[in-house]
Amino acid sequence: MIEAKADVNLPSLEQVTPLIAASYSGNAELVKHLLAAGARTDAVDRMNKSATVYAAGQGNAAALDALLAAGIDVNATYEHRLTLLMWAAGQGHADAVRLLLTRGARPDLRDDRGLTAIEIARGAGQADAAQSAGLR
Repeated sequence: MIEAKADVNLPSLEQVTPLIAASYSGNAELVKHLLAAGARTDAVDRMNKSATVYAAGQGNAAALDALLAAGIDVNATYEHRLTLLMWAAGQGHADAVRLLLTRGARPDLRDDRGLTAIEIARGAGQADAAQSAGLR
């Protein structure tokens, strides 16, 4: 469909764009193709989540890496001042945490409850995974 010049930003009824769907499912190659075809990285679905938030929260490190390479700010904050590192750590996705730390994610940032990524991981029972990835 990309080769046929389909609109790569056309959302579903739930406002899910092809980039959001590809990021959620972890299809890094499709993420790269969609980005090259002009997919918007700032689009959000009805849950107010972007492709990058889904990639981090699902632990799809390769898709997340492609999005970061496209210029996403590794320390951007989303709803409730959550960062990508907080999303990944809270779900126990060590590969994504490791990638984000390598890309300069700041572990000292706090969400709107005053919690850091490691504190979120602890609260979710994911501290071991987050710490194994280098989060302190």
